[in-house]
Amino acid sequence: MGTFGSLSIPASGMQAAQTALNVISQNIANANTPGYKRQQVVLVEGNPPTGYSVSHASPNSVMGGGVQVLGIRRVQDAYLDSRIADSTQSFNQWSTTHDLLSSLEANLGEPGANGISALLDDFWNQWRGLAASPAGLSGRVAVIASADALAGRIKEVYSNISELRDQLNVTISNRIDEINRIARDIAEVNTKIVNFEVTGAAPNDLLDRRDTLVENLSQIVGVQTHGETGRDFILNVGGVSLVQGTASHTILKVPDTQGHIRPTWDEGSGEVEIGSGELKGILNVRDGYIPDYLSRLDNIASTIVTEVNALHAAGYTVNGQTGQNFFAPGATAITMQVDPAIMQDPSLVVASANGEESNAEVAQSIADLVNRPLIRGETITESYRTLVNKVGGDVSIAQRSAATRQFTLQQLTQQRDSVSGVNLDEEMIEMVKFQHAFAASARVFEATNSILQSLFDSVRV
Repeated sequence: MGTFGSLSIPASGMQAAQTALNVISQNIANANTPGYKRQQVVLVEGNPPTGYSVSHASPNSVMGGGVQVLGIRRVQDAYLDSRIADSTQSFNQWSTTHDLLSSLEANLGEPGANGISALLDDFWNQWRGLAASPAGLSGRVAVIASADALAGRIKEVYSNISELRDQLNVTISNRIDEINRIARDIAEVNTKIVNFEVTGAAPNDLLDRRDTLVENLSQIVGVQTHGETGRDFILNVGGVSLVQGTASHTILKVPDTQGHIRPTWDEGSGEVEIGSGELKGILNVRDGYIPDYLSRLDNIASTIVTEVNALHAAGYTVNGQTGQNFFAPGATAITMQVDPAIMQDPSLVVASANGEESNAEVAQSIADLVNRPLIRGETITESYRTLVNKVGGDVSIAQRSAATRQFTLQQLTQQRDSVSGVNLDEEMIEMVKFQHAFAASARVFEATNSILQSLFDSVRV
């Protein structure tokens, strides 16, 4: 290699060092940027322009061609990223489930003086009190007050749970809109990535942006991704492509027969299969937990109404009437109420089975309902406590599941940060290393240039 050619070697070293310093500067500037993955310059040995250059002074030596910048790569572990996406989806599903069930559990107000459990105990006790003094009006007034409080509380709890289900419909609608927006954003980023790839440039920042969008989407719904470039990138939800390259599909909001929104594919592929994520937790609560709780509460309310009315209608009021219902017949949890006629006239409350003023068989029989297994082998009170325990158990399971997945997610995130995150101390070390490399290459360049200058001077002489 001649003297002129030897200038290219230190020049390539200076260029490589300068590129590395620019990359380090980018890393340091984005050390606290969410979703940023550390970048690294890729250096390889440079090749001589025309094959090997053999020195005449030393025929067995081969001169190199300096250094080349092969590219700038993102430092990442695809397997870690995939596991983090899976853990994020699972954590958000159970975290959402826990939050919603905790809100529902608080609505029950158990244990508490205004809880249904306490009101049930008072209801049975008031009938027991009436049985002890069947002739008095005060006992009947107390029974009515107790029954009215119980019915009102059951109706309130049922109504609040139903309202939560309606609110979840709105939330589901909002999440579907968010999924569609993120899908469009990913498709747009892929379009920009394709444009960059045509020029041969590395779209690292755009790839970071796409990774962030995918991670945000995975918090809402379970996703699977394939491909790295802009054109071959595919993002699936439930096995169906939501994003394919530069195109995205839309999830529709289709109401079912109950008016509940069902995420449905726009191409007629049917309902979207939601496997995990926040949306899965919401759907599970709306379509699984809440209907079960409401059904149990309905069963309790209708059993109280049916059993009390059957005994009450067979007895006699103080005026000798029979066939009087205590509760409005056919009532469910949301319609349960004391019969309006009794609310207006407490004397219609039945205590006697034969019309005698001192007889209290009906009142005692109603009070004894507390001990009769009427619902799946349980008493009414036991059935309600089973409901409360089930809600509490579901909350506990969701809490443990969320905590376990949160711990896993934290561990994986820490591992990813150790691989892809920016360590300022390490970047400073790299910066000093390439500063020295640049300075050394510059000195070689300067020395070679000085030799050339001396050669020019000698030629002129």
